[in-house]
Amino acid sequence: MPDDIFLEVLGRLLPIDLLQVARASRILHSLLISPNATQVWKRAFWNIAKVIRPPHFLEGMKPLFYTNYLFGQDCQLCGRAEQTFDHEVAQIRYCSRCLVDGQLISIENVDGADAKVCYQTRTKKPAQGVFILRNELFRRMKEYKTLDNEEERSKYVKRRLIERVDREKFGSILRKWRKNLPKNEEKRLAAICRRREDLAKQKLAEEGYVKLAFSHRYQSLIADKLSGERPLGDGEWSRLRGGLIDSLLHNYERDTISSLRQALNRNISTLTAFLGSSLALLGRIIPAAGWFARQEPLASFFQSNENHKIYVEHYERFMPDCLKIVEAWRTATDAYLLSLINEVQLANDEQQRDISGLQLGVTFFGCMFCDEVISYPDVLIHKCFTRNAPACKIDPESSLKFEDSVIGASKESRPFTAINMSTHWVEVVKPHSNGMCPGRTSVFFDQTASRIARELIFACGEDPELITRDELNVKDPRVECLPCSRLGLQNQSMPWTTAVIHFHKKHFEDGQSEEIQWSQVESTEERHDHP
Repeated sequence: MPDDIFLEVLGRLLPIDLLQVARASRILHSLLISPNATQVWKRAFWNIAKVIRPPHFLEGMKPLFYTNYLFGQDCQLCGRAEQTFDHEVAQIRYCSRCLVDGQLISIENVDGADAKVCYQTRTKKPAQGVFILRNELFRRMKEYKTLDNEEERSKYVKRRLIERVDREKFGSILRKWRKNLPKNEEKRLAAICRRREDLAKQKLAEEGYVKLAFSHRYQSLIADKLSGERPLGDGEWSRLRGGLIDSLLHNYERDTISSLRQALNRNISTLTAFLGSSLALLGRIIPAAGWFARQEPLASFFQSNENHKIYVEHYERFMPDCLKIVEAWRTATDAYLLSLINEVQLANDEQQRDISGLQLGVTFFGCMFCDEVISYPDVLIHKCFTRNAPACKIDPESSLKFEDSVIGASKESRPFTAINMSTHWVEVVKPHSNGMCPGRTSVFFDQTASRIARELIFACGEDPELITRDELNVKDPRVECLPCSRLGLQNQSMPWTTAVIHFHKKHFEDGQSEEIQWSQVESTEERHDHP
């Protein structure tokens, strides 16, 4: 017999019985002290504490009768499937009809000496009194009368009384067992599930999945996949193996990457504090911290310190590298924004701009996530572009596809590979936003806002092809929206940037295309800011 099957059988014993087996021979002793027998001893002690077992056989009791008395439902005297009662001392199950038909005799009709050697029972209704089984009475009376002298009869009565005590204990244990029978069934199934899980963990460990098999994080997953009411056989394991391993690897990758992201979040928060306190003081617009984290040598620094907390002081030696990263980012991003402008200019057969075109007052950009009109260089730090993506976004369709793939998984599952920040850097850093950077598709050159600004600058007597945004801010021209003025809203004086946003939202947001008309408010006129 294989050792694992033999140990499975021994796991049903009590600890004292298991100890006796271990002392029976050297082979059994070596088997039960081996590491493979650890679970056997645990189950043996669990058998003592948890399971209430049925009473043991009594002397002279037949196995078939014993089984019928424990688990049967019909009357054992007549075989009728009616409401039955248990004669817990005589170990007989009878129905109310047999009680009436005389199968049980009232103790009032039995001689006192004969009653001593018979097993008595009290019915559930006290008014019905105490009864003795008729067949039991005749058999005991016959045995009693065959004895020759009073001494033998006295010994016979004494033996019957001792046997009666044993049978009363039998009935007491039986009542407890029947009361806890549903709980025992649950415990029995739970014990089978635990043995299935233990065997599966052992097999997973043998195949190199030790970290997954014995991790507390995945015990519920293993229990869910291996639930069953029968011991785990080789055939069933071969069917469940592929799906279980794939599910464990999937959860391990998801949880480990999530933990690495949390560690990176803490370090990037420190990086943000460093950038805000150092580079911002130099008057520089800085990229998002997620963009910084992707650049060398910071990327390698994060990967090599995945298990350590990084403080602001650790970034000071990267100050020259950070300055280079900022310069390279600003140059590349400006070139990308200029390409968006020139793409529109080329489509409209207009003259393309050089890098100085970003500074013009007619340069405005739009965001696909909101309806704001964004000027340069505010577009470099627009809030929609610096917002991080969700760390773990679950797609229901992809989840269903994964479950389907697990059900039909191949027996040849992929091996276990440890995950760290270096091997899965792309997945770990993915949720962190790059901010405004080359290649961002959610930003575009806003032609409508640019046309509004062009007409406004003309109304102020300036050349839109030459005047920059900073020069307009210095001159601070105030204008009035003529379409609103015609509606009775007089003296609506606005700064030029507010005026562009006002006309863009009020007169173009609903698909209207009114003629753009501005009137500059003279400096001698009273100015009222637009609400």
